[in-house]
Amino acid sequence: MNHTDARQVLLLRAFEAPLAPPWTDADAAWASREATASAGEASDATQLVARRAAVAMGRLTRVEPLATAALALTRNLPWSGAWVLLAFLAGLAMDALGAQRVVNLLAPPLWAMLAWNLFVYLGLALHAIGAAVRPETSPSRLGPLRQALGRVLLALARRAHGLADRPSAPAIGRFLSDWWHTSQALNAARLATVLHLAAAALACGALLSMYARGVFFDFRAGWESTFFDAPEVYGALSALLAPASWISGLALPGLPEFGALRLPGSAGESARRWIHLFAITLAGGVIVPRLVLAAWSGWRARRLALAVPIALDEPYFVRLVRAMRGESVTAQVLPYNYQAAAARLPALQRFLEQHLGVRMVLGETVPMPLGAEDALDAHLPKGRASSLTVVLFAMTATPEREIHRAFVTALGKQLGPSAQVLVVVDESGFRQRLTGADATQRLNDRRQAWSDALQDLDGAPLFAELSPREAAE
Repeated sequence: MNHTDARQVLLLRAFEAPLAPPWTDADAAWASREATASAGEASDATQLVARRAAVAMGRLTRVEPLATAALALTRNLPWSGAWVLLAFLAGLAMDALGAQRVVNLLAPPLWAMLAWNLFVYLGLALHAIGAAVRPETSPSRLGPLRQALGRVLLALARRAHGLADRPSAPAIGRFLSDWWHTSQALNAARLATVLHLAAAALACGALLSMYARGVFFDFRAGWESTFFDAPEVYGALSALLAPASWISGLALPGLPEFGALRLPGSAGESARRWIHLFAITLAGGVIVPRLVLAAWSGWRARRLALAVPIALDEPYFVRLVRAMRGESVTAQVLPYNYQAAAARLPALQRFLEQHLGVRMVLGETVPMPLGAEDALDAHLPKGRASSLTVVLFAMTATPEREIHRAFVTALGKQLGPSAQVLVVVDESGFRQRLTGADATQRLNDRRQAWSDALQDLDGAPLFAELSPREAAE
């Protein structure tokens, strides 16, 4: 799935799982109908899901402008060009030759810049070697530094776009988090491109600053050291500047001439040739390699943007594709300590069809007695083939974490991580007992009590009125 389709799909999922305003069930059903009509039921899952998201964006971005802002925010890394420009300006403001008019050839700030970049190259090489030796350590994944920088960029961008003060903020937040994790490889390549370009821009700014200062001021060059004498210093500088000397044709001074430049007893010599040698060394050691690395990362980012991995085997997408293809979902129903469940099954089927947007087939109904969580093997049927398991609770029961939540948790462990478990709380019996002006408040309090008892599960419980008369209407 390409970059544009993946962002639209994840944004729509954030508004539908769970449903978030201003998006409604009617909007979701409309998007499914339109996408199926244009793409066809026979299209593969990727085409159906992508087409539906593209259709839905036309309506969602009209009713929620922040959806447009969220899509724009994730098109590229936030403010990528601004960070590169800021690096160039920082280099321009740098005093690359040092604060004094006499340049100590051993200690200009340019050596620190070159050393840092060489350290980065070494780290990149070791990371690539480690990834080759251990394939599970992918070089595309974000390292700790890039993860931290990425979170800062997203946090700043979210605040700048005002994404935290709207009813749709939870859905937008889910989308940004989902996108950041789904596109780790793409984000790693993009962030690497920005960092390489910023490093090259910093060096370019420093070189321009160095030459600009050299035009208006007379810099003298010399050297001084507490621990090293002329032969050692001359040997080190000759080795570091030899490539630049060969490229430029600027000869380095001989050892006697170099020894005479020792400060503070010497007045030094004109820094002209040293500035040229420093510039060529920095260009060859920083600017050119960083631009090559930026081009490589940019190429990888363009390739990765064409194949963003979206796990279409997740329950949300599975239900969605089945509904668009007109397929049915078979559900196994497990009423927990609920003797009146059989009369509620027709209403439960209709509720599930409305909630999931797919035709339901209720398979085997297996009553679960109180305490069944302690011996699930003895109560669950063997050879289960249902794609969905529905746990049905009665709201008339007093919700308890040690009983009801423990049952759902044990069931999830028994069925395995790939199982789809849906919890439905039937309100019909409790509603029949409600009388008086405080009936609505009591119902809301009971819902909250059930939500609290079942919190921290994979999905929030669904509340439905499953009285027998509902199935006949």
